[in-house]
Amino acid sequence: MSDIRQPQYCADIIAILTIVASFLPSLIASPVMLFSVRIHESVALPIHRRADLLLKVAALKCAPIENLARVFQKGFDSAVKRNSYPESVTSIESTPAWLTFLNPALFPRGKTSLSYLGDQVAVYLTLLTAASRPQPQYSLIVRGLLMRNFLGTKTILRGLQDTPGQVTRGEPCGGPLCMPHLCTPPLIPHTVYAAVAQILVMCVDCVPVLCKIASPGIKESGLWDSLDRTQVWNVQRPPWHHALVQLLTPSVVGVVAEVLRAVPPQPPAKPAHPSQLSVRLEHHLAAWTLQLLTGMEGVANMVPLSVIYTAHAINGCLPPTIKPTGGHIITQLVVSAIYSVINSRSSLDQLSDTPITDGQWDMMIAVGERLCSLHDGNYDSHLKRMTIALLAQLEDFEEENEEDSLDEYTDEDVIESLCTALANTVLSSVQGQHALVVVWEFLKRNMEWMQESLGAPAILPPATEQPRPPLCFAPDPLLYNPLYYYKRAIYTQLDQESLMSFKGDWEAVLWSDLGLPKGTIVDLIKKRPEFQNNAYLNKSQAAAVRKLRPLLRDPDEEEDEKKH
Repeated sequence: MSDIRQPQYCADIIAILTIVASFLPSLIASPVMLFSVRIHESVALPIHRRADLLLKVAALKCAPIENLARVFQKGFDSAVKRNSYPESVTSIESTPAWLTFLNPALFPRGKTSLSYLGDQVAVYLTLLTAASRPQPQYSLIVRGLLMRNFLGTKTILRGLQDTPGQVTRGEPCGGPLCMPHLCTPPLIPHTVYAAVAQILVMCVDCVPVLCKIASPGIKESGLWDSLDRTQVWNVQRPPWHHALVQLLTPSVVGVVAEVLRAVPPQPPAKPAHPSQLSVRLEHHLAAWTLQLLTGMEGVANMVPLSVIYTAHAINGCLPPTIKPTGGHIITQLVVSAIYSVINSRSSLDQLSDTPITDGQWDMMIAVGERLCSLHDGNYDSHLKRMTIALLAQLEDFEEENEEDSLDEYTDEDVIESLCTALANTVLSSVQGQHALVVVWEFLKRNMEWMQESLGAPAILPPATEQPRPPLCFAPDPLLYNPLYYYKRAIYTQLDQESLMSFKGDWEAVLWSDLGLPKGTIVDLIKKRPEFQNNAYLNKSQAAAVRKLRPLLRDPDEEEDEKKH
């Protein structure tokens, strides 16, 4: 190896280790296995062992010659006795040396679990492992969103709160209690925000937690127009508004179903005079609209308390120009949820014993249009009573001092069991199943964005400042493209400049137990370019070579020299 080739050789080693570190999360069940692992748990143990060996051999070839001279100034006899390598042939108890060498900020030395890591790093490694898995590991997704005071949840919600995106419909899955217009949603900011909020509400019993996490960003939002009473029809609302409506939707479907049963399958018979038809229709539409409002008044206790609490908290921040239906955000959200169900024929089909007729669909559309004009004053008293009934749910609520947190636990087995139980709770509903898959799909496409947003270091630190990665919501390609899936597996940039400028702590590697025989160490050092004929050396390199050269002589060669 020439002195010209040596920098590229070092870069090649760093590239190999970076790729191994990038692929490793896809092979482990928990990010803890990046730090400590037993042989029966994962394939990570042999990978760690081989990567460590590669690094130690590379250190003899790539480390500055001055470092070798300092470390081996007294010879090589102690090179395999500095510590008892390996500590155990069946386990690794703390951070493998090769990961610490690659990125000490991301993989600090001597750590045994996530409990000893900083918040940003712990959350990033957890979500990175969840995103890298070939199939969704739901307990890991839940852990990444809830750990460290909900840092992952806060990061996603804050990043998506005002992100534009067109709200479109997905195809219904046919599952029980599944709202078809919210089912298998497309991957857009609205559905991701709603999915994270859904998981949060289902996993955490503490009512104010949604408000504490979401309301600061909502209060700073500039997109308040969708909360005006004239905008009930407008489904192109910001992600945070969409999420609150989606959380409310399951509680309104029963009321919509009751009204749907009252709608005759056939349109009214043609009267003697056309004006009689309009009067008759107006009477029915008014009656069905009132039935919706009074029905919601009766089932106000079914509306999620966390949504009522959040709506009440942000209601006072509304600009004076925004006037929600019923004078309160919670009423506006409930009416929007009712409208979203009525406006979906597939949802109405599922709420009816038989598919609805065209006549029923026309009538329900007319009821939906009536919901868009509740501000005309004819329904003020009913809206007021519904608002009072909804806000009355807060009267009996006693705010807890502190919500339950995963951070209270340190034992990994306990945390894993708890997250599995929480994931099963989310999976018990079809909406929860879709929410977990949506979050997983989002993470797969946006881990570089998550890393930047969390402020965690990249596996391979960039040599120069890089632009912030954009959010990606693109669907998977219809045709198999290996480069696309490679980018989904490697969440770091392998640019030549970063590889060539990488600065690692080679001396720390050399001071560790190299696990190599003395003869092998000597042979590797002898082949370094500094020991070749006509090598170009500066003063410090020349001094290091002079110090090492006597140590590299073979005993047999020394005997021959003495004889001659």
